[in-house]
Amino acid sequence: MAEAASMLFGIKWCVNNGHSVIIGETDSLLITKCVRWEWKVPWRILHIINEIQELVEKNGFEIKHCFREANRPADKLASMSHKFESIHVFYSHTKLPNQVNGLVNMDKWDIHSFWIKMNKPSHIIYDPP
Repeated sequence: MAEAASMLFGIKWCVNNGHSVIIGETDSLLITKCVRWEWKVPWRILHIINEIQELVEKNGFEIKHCFREANRPADKLASMSHKFESIHVFYSHTKLPNQVNGLVNMDKWDIHSFWIKMNKPSHIIYDPP
């Protein structure tokens, strides 16, 4: 629900500020497929998705799916958003929090980031009591 609401907020902000070409990227495959009419929309976010679909169709915007690894600045902002009590709009990447600004710079410099998954040792048996 939070991801859908933030996408709607972003699209409305762009429309209200005169932007005519919008490519929205989300790491939520559910939202991408629902906005494109490819999947059935869960009832809890139906009203949000309907509004996004209306704005996308009316203005000819595009919604794309990207993997979380390609969306690290947005993912970091989302995780930090719980610390804020009001809505913050950043008009420049230099105004972003340092951690996010670093991720944006990594994107600009085409420095790839990876998620590292540690495998459990195969010789240890994890059996609940």
